[in-house]
Amino acid sequence: MAPQAFDELCEWESGNEVLGVGAFMQNFSELAPAERRDHRFHPGFETISEFTGRVQRKLHELLGLYAGKTIVMVVHGGVVEAAFHYFLGFGPGPFEGGYPAAGHTSITLWRRSGSREAWVQEFANDTHHLCSAAAPL
Repeated sequence: MAPQAFDELCEWESGNEVLGVGAFMQNFSELAPAERRDHRFHPGFETISEFTGRVQRKLHELLGLYAGKTIVMVVHGGVVEAAFHYFLGFGPGPFEGGYPAAGHTSITLWRRSGSREAWVQEFANDTHHLCSAAAPL
């Protein structure tokens, strides 16, 4: 199957591009995690809840369409974090007290459990495939 692009799996449209990263991060850090969930950082942009809800709805749709098949997604870290929420059964919103790492070009693998109705995380934030790329020739 040819690769497909889905707008629903694009990174969080927070407004940080308009505000500037410094101003956005200051605003973000001044809010408690629970306050961040539904805070609109700039008019016309998504809240964290809207973003994670968008990603989770698309994941649910794709998992239904391709049940029993392997799905490979090339996405940004925020989408990986929203996927953690989905697979672990959390609702939309930010992680509170920590969050899953999603390094550049890292791989995270989830699979459906064969023994119960649950998702199993095989590995997360794996960058072993980069080790040979960093070695001198």
